[in-house]
Amino acid sequence: MLRIRNYIQIISSDDKTNKTNRRSSQSLFIPRDVDEEILLLLLLGQTSTLNEAVLDWQPEHEGQRERSHQAAYNILALLSIFLSRKQAFHIIADSYEQALRFSFEHFQTWFNYGLSLISSGQSFRAYLILKQCLRMQPKNLQVYLQLAKIILEYIYDIDEAINYCQQAKELENPPFARSLLLAIAKSFKARQTSIHHDRQALFQSAINDLRESIELDPYDSISHFHLAHNLSFLNQVLSFILSF
Repeated sequence: MLRIRNYIQIISSDDKTNKTNRRSSQSLFIPRDVDEEILLLLLLGQTSTLNEAVLDWQPEHEGQRERSHQAAYNILALLSIFLSRKQAFHIIADSYEQALRFSFEHFQTWFNYGLSLISSGQSFRAYLILKQCLRMQPKNLQVYLQLAKIILEYIYDIDEAINYCQQAKELENPPFARSLLLAIAKSFKARQTSIHHDRQALFQSAINDLRESIELDPYDSISHFHLAHNLSFLNQVLSFILSF
């Protein structure tokens, strides 16, 4: 990785020689290192592109609108990369929220906004944003899986999570992640079911999905763990041992 070894810090002039400082009542932000200077430049670039964004949706302004949106999106992408290393996800979420005013129906901006909300701990807002993403791209696998994951972890509507997993599984060429997430959702629901027959049926269905997941990726340790865990609920000790 390229490192800037000889960073020259910006130093303010002495008050006696700097008339601007004597006249100003505001505190001036002076970058102390290269990271702060990069952040300052990115924030200034973001402010500039947001202020210059074309909001006119008339057809004759389409080209200008696309160029201004692309410039703003590029700045947001760089800002997200930089701030994610500092774990400042709330600032990333605020930046994408500001960009939504000129990002009507732009999927990637909305999806990145949803991911930043998840990272900043705003799970329910992320859930609402991801539902809008699903409306924009109803065949996007990642949106289904993110929705199911956030529902299982924070919202606890297991039936809705199962529904999203099943819809994702119906898409072409399903990878193992869909079967794995669907099995986890069914297992959660089984543990909350009081009727013995329904409970056993859900565990068995989860086991079938986990075996399908293992067939697609035999070396996935998470699938093997959940298979063994679900087999233990059915007292299938021999199958439990053979699953490792």
